[in-house]
Amino acid sequence: LDLALKFQKIKPFKSIDFRTLTNSLEALQTKIPGNSRRVEVRRAFADRVCQLWYNALNLNPDLLNLSEAELIALQNYLYANELMVRCKESAVRVTEGVWAGIEERMLKVQG
Repeated sequence: LDLALKFQKIKPFKSIDFRTLTNSLEALQTKIPGNSRRVEVRRAFADRVCQLWYNALNLNPDLLNLSEAELIALQNYLYANELMVRCKESAVRVTEGVWAGIEERMLKVQG
Protein backbone atom coordinates (compact mmCIF):
# COMPACT_ATOMS: atom_id res chain seq x y z
CA LEU A 1 0.00 0.00 0.00
CA ASP A 2 1.19 3.50 -0.66
CA LEU A 3 1.37 6.09 2.11
CA ALA A 4 -1.91 7.77 1.17
CA LEU A 5 -3.80 4.48 1.40
CA LYS A 6 -2.20 3.67 4.76
CA PHE A 7 -3.33 7.01 6.19
CA GLN A 8 -6.81 6.63 4.72
CA LYS A 9 -7.02 3.21 6.34
CA ILE A 10 -5.92 4.18 9.87
CA LYS A 11 -7.50 7.68 9.69
CA PRO A 12 -5.28 9.53 12.16
CA PHE A 13 -6.97 12.73 10.97
CA LYS A 14 -10.69 12.59 10.35
CA SER A 15 -11.25 14.95 7.43
CA ILE A 16 -8.06 14.77 5.38
CA ASP A 17 -7.93 13.41 1.87
CA PHE A 18 -4.43 11.96 1.86
CA ARG A 19 -4.69 10.86 -1.76
CA THR A 20 -5.20 14.49 -2.85
CA LEU A 21 -2.44 15.66 -0.51
CA THR A 22 -0.05 13.06 -1.89
CA ASN A 23 -0.91 14.00 -5.47
CA SER A 24 -0.39 17.68 -4.72
CA LEU A 25 2.98 17.01 -3.09
CA GLU A 26 4.07 14.84 -6.01
CA ALA A 27 3.08 17.61 -8.44
CA LEU A 28 5.13 20.12 -6.43
CA GLN A 29 8.09 17.73 -6.37
CA THR A 30 8.58 18.27 -10.09
CA LYS A 31 8.83 22.03 -9.48
CA ILE A 32 11.45 22.08 -6.72
CA PRO A 33 13.80 24.98 -7.45
CA GLY A 34 17.48 24.13 -7.61
CA ASN A 35 20.09 25.58 -5.25
CA SER A 36 21.25 27.87 -8.03
CA ARG A 37 17.88 29.70 -7.97
CA ARG A 38 17.50 32.95 -6.06
CA VAL A 39 16.72 32.72 -2.35
CA GLU A 40 13.38 34.45 -2.94
CA VAL A 41 12.32 31.74 -5.40
CA ARG A 42 13.28 28.95 -3.00
CA ARG A 43 11.53 30.72 -0.09
CA ALA A 44 8.36 31.17 -2.16
CA PHE A 45 8.41 27.46 -2.99
CA ALA A 46 8.86 26.52 0.67
CA ASP A 47 5.96 28.82 1.59
CA ARG A 48 3.82 27.11 -1.05
CA VAL A 49 4.61 23.68 0.42
CA CYS A 50 3.82 24.92 3.94
CA GLN A 51 0.52 26.40 2.77
CA LEU A 52 -0.39 23.07 1.17
CA TRP A 53 0.19 21.30 4.51
CA TYR A 54 -1.70 23.98 6.46
CA ASN A 55 -4.70 23.60 4.16
CA ALA A 56 -4.59 19.79 4.14
CA LEU A 57 -4.35 19.51 7.93
CA ASN A 58 -6.73 22.40 8.61
CA LEU A 59 -4.07 24.28 10.56
CA ASN A 60 -3.96 27.98 11.27
CA PRO A 61 -0.38 29.11 10.53
CA ASP A 62 -0.69 31.93 13.09
CA LEU A 63 -1.06 29.34 15.84
CA LEU A 64 2.18 27.67 14.76
CA ASN A 65 4.42 30.66 15.41
CA LEU A 66 6.34 29.37 18.41
CA SER A 67 8.68 31.32 20.62
CA GLU A 68 12.33 30.32 20.88
CA ALA A 69 11.66 28.68 24.24
CA GLU A 70 8.68 26.76 22.82
CA LEU A 71 10.75 25.57 19.86
CA ILE A 72 13.49 24.33 22.18
CA ALA A 73 10.94 22.57 24.39
CA LEU A 74 9.35 20.92 21.34
CA GLN A 75 12.74 19.86 20.02
CA ASN A 76 13.64 18.33 23.40
CA TYR A 77 10.30 16.53 23.60
CA LEU A 78 10.66 15.06 20.11
CA TYR A 79 14.26 14.03 20.80
CA ALA A 80 13.24 12.28 24.03
CA ASN A 81 10.48 10.44 22.19
CA GLU A 82 12.90 9.41 19.44
CA LEU A 83 15.24 7.98 22.08
CA MET A 84 12.37 6.05 23.63
CA VAL A 85 11.44 4.57 20.25
CA ARG A 86 15.05 3.51 19.73
CA CYS A 87 15.09 1.93 23.19
CA LYS A 88 11.88 0.07 22.46
CA GLU A 89 13.27 -1.23 19.17
CA SER A 90 16.38 -2.58 20.88
CA ALA A 91 14.78 -3.78 24.14
CA VAL A 92 14.56 -7.52 24.62
CA ARG A 93 13.53 -7.85 28.27
CA VAL A 94 10.66 -5.38 28.42
CA THR A 95 7.17 -6.72 27.87
CA GLU A 96 4.61 -5.15 25.56
CA GLY A 97 2.49 -4.20 28.58
CA VAL A 98 5.35 -2.28 30.18
CA TRP A 99 6.06 -0.45 26.91
CA ALA A 100 2.38 0.39 26.52
CA GLY A 101 2.47 2.03 29.96
CA ILE A 102 5.63 3.96 29.09
CA GLU A 103 4.15 5.16 25.80
CA GLU A 104 0.94 6.24 27.49
CA ARG A 105 2.86 8.32 30.03
CA MET A 106 5.02 9.82 27.26
CA LEU A 107 2.01 11.17 25.42
CA LYS A 108 0.14 12.58 28.43
CA VAL A 109 0.45 16.23 29.24
CA GLN A 110 1.97 16.65 32.67
CA GLY A 111 0.69 19.50 34.71
